[in-house]
Amino acid sequence: SESQQLLRKSLFQQEALKQGILFTGNQNISFSHSEEDVRYTLEVFSHCLNILSSAIEQGDIASKLEGSPVEPIFRKP
Repeated sequence: SESQQLLRKSLFQQEALKQGILFTGNQNISFSHSEEDVRYTLEVFSHCLNILSSAIEQGDIASKLEGSPVEPIFRKP
């Protein structure tokens, strides 16, 4: 459901931000990023996916959030 998707996205964003990575649904890599930047970003994403996977298995994503879940930006009229 859409609400579950937003909970998943919220948890992933929360955990990425804790590690210093701003994730909004996509990631733009450019030549200004070093190999170390890319490596670190991939490590953070792996960490976030492990947390998300565990929360999904436990059926309790919402309790892992430290704030409100993200809301849809575009809504159907």
